[in-house]
Amino acid sequence: MTTNRSADPNSVILDRETRSVTFQRVFAAPRPTVFAAWSSCEQLARWWGPTDWSLPVCRQEFRPGGSWLYGMQGPAGDPRWGDVVSYGLGVYETIEEPERITYRDHFADADGNPLPDMPVMTIDVRFEDLGDATRLISTTTFASVEDFDRTAEMGMVEGMQQTFDRLDHVLTA
Repeated sequence: MTTNRSADPNSVILDRETRSVTFQRVFAAPRPTVFAAWSSCEQLARWWGPTDWSLPVCRQEFRPGGSWLYGMQGPAGDPRWGDVVSYGLGVYETIEEPERITYRDHFADADGNPLPDMPVMTIDVRFEDLGDATRLISTTTFASVEDFDRTAEMGMVEGMQQTFDRLDHVLTA
């Protein structure tokens, strides 16, 4: 079953049947600029993560076969997160500048070791040239319906929407 299907250029489609979540967003910036925002820790630190989160850990080899270890930290004083750093490890499969990035994303520990009991996601990010704007289409696919459900319950949709809001702010500042 598909939910949240919309003609809105800024939409989220949850499709439990295909175990995927697709975010579509139009940014008022040229495609090379939007693509570049994904290509370095310096850029990612400006926008990656939900509202009020920071990216205190970022190590990246932006190339096919390279990896990206990141650690997101929740807002200080938030009783749910406090000083917790949530780690992820992305392993790049495809990088076609400025059109596409595909990577496998793992929940990880501080050393970048994937956590064995956590979902693994395949993320395909496409950048469509709209002239002075770019349509970003990011599709996350899960290995199982259980992983899809588990990650949705963790707030992945809201977190990614906030992350893309932050990217929009950085691109238009």
